Amino acid sequence: AAVSAASPAGVGDYAMRAEVVAPNVYAVISPARDFPNVENRGWNSNATFVVTNDGVLVIDTGSSETIGKALRQVIAGVTNKPVRWIINTHGHGDHWLGNAALADAKTEIISSTTVRDRIAREGEEWVSRFNTMTEGRTGPSRVVAPNRVFDANVAVAFGDLKVELIPSGNGHSPGDLVVWLPQQKVIVGGDVLYVKRAPAAFDSQVSHWIATLKKLEALKAAKIVPGHGPVGD
Repeated sequence: AAVSAASPAGVGDYAMRAEVVAPNVYAVISPARDFPNVENRGWNSNATFVVTNDGVLVIDTGSSETIGKALRQVIAGVTNKPVRWIINTHGHGDHWLGNAALADAKTEIISSTTVRDRIAREGEEWVSRFNTMTEGRTGPSRVVAPNRVFDANVAVAFGDLKVELIPSGNGHSPGDLVVWLPQQKVIVGGDVLYVKRAPAAFDSQVSHWIATLKKLEALKAAKIVPGHGPVGD
């Protein structure tokens, strides 16, 4: 289907707010429970950011560069520290097309190798797909791929913040990473975790997904931020 001539959404069209999940940990939750469409202007996925002593870590950046700009405004309302790190949990465009709005030349953008390669290969296709689904509301987005990769379970420090990256074995989609914040006992699940919404499984290896969920349950998290839906426990 051809994209209509509808005007792209502006930053002010997205009613975002920062929800406190734990000290210095904030979720920006989309009210949408469906795929990108005209009504939600493409904003259907959640983002998380953590303020550290050395800058801000952002986990997932939204479905368009404009959505990323709206997210940047929300972050600026909480802290004047720069975004130093971004984690893209997986390769579906609603979780990384905002990268261009949040990253500069110094920003470290992290994913698995599979996701980095997928973004580089399929990026423009995701831009086109979401513009078709929203009839032009998402507008133009520059594709900015990750520049640092992790493919194993690994602990990483971002300033004074300790983070564990947990691969899902391609559970929800190829190259998924789950983010565990052990100090705050918060899981940021990307689309490995859904709350009050049926999970999208078109790109999944469900046996891997089940195994990952068992591993995550054992962490006994206080809070979870899903890729879609409200903050859970």
